[in-house]
Amino acid sequence: MDRLSEDILSLAESARSRGALVFYEPSAKSDMRHWQDAFELVDIVKYSADRFNAEELAPFVTRKARRELWEVQTLAARGLKYRRRTGRAMDNARWTKSAAIAATRIVDTCGAGDWCSAGLLHGLAAAGQKRDPASFGRAVRLGQLLAAWACAFVGARGAMYCNDPRTTWTAIKSLVESRELDLSKLPITAQSTPPRTLGEMSSCVATPCEL
Repeated sequence: MDRLSEDILSLAESARSRGALVFYEPSAKSDMRHWQDAFELVDIVKYSADRFNAEELAPFVTRKARRELWEVQTLAARGLKYRRRTGRAMDNARWTKSAAIAATRIVDTCGAGDWCSAGLLHGLAAAGQKRDPASFGRAVRLGQLLAAWACAFVGARGAMYCNDPRTTWTAIKSLVESRELDLSKLPITAQSTPPRTLGEMSSCVATPCEL
């Protein structure tokens, strides 16, 4: 194992020992050489069906020593599916399907998967890291809502640069209520340049969504 991978695993292990939720999103098949070690620490794994299939992950998931793992597989325009794998149910856990949310306006899909991950984690954090099926399902849906909303902006970070927390949640609530959303009429706070510091970005993610 290379030094960088060792450092990342060590960081994940340290965070987990302090009660952190460990989320893993493999991006390439080359990552598979680290899976045996990584899956011992993971609470949630999210991956695209375009890059991996469930059978490829199965040998690592079923040998996982920890008691619980949530598995999320994204299916592009068909939405996503997820399941909780735990104890003896590792081999026969059933998938729960979550249909795609139609984007009101599609300008750029770049970063939609990352927004989905961010929404999922935000939802779990707002729920106090509860991972019962109901809480997890709501967090997944928030992730899908953010992904659909983000497609209306240019670039992976475009939505973050063009909105404040109020306009963000106004848009998300409109999608929840299946109402037509005219983004051009929202009081968008446009920024000509990206935030310069983490502090400038934090206000966009600090307010829990109250759907």
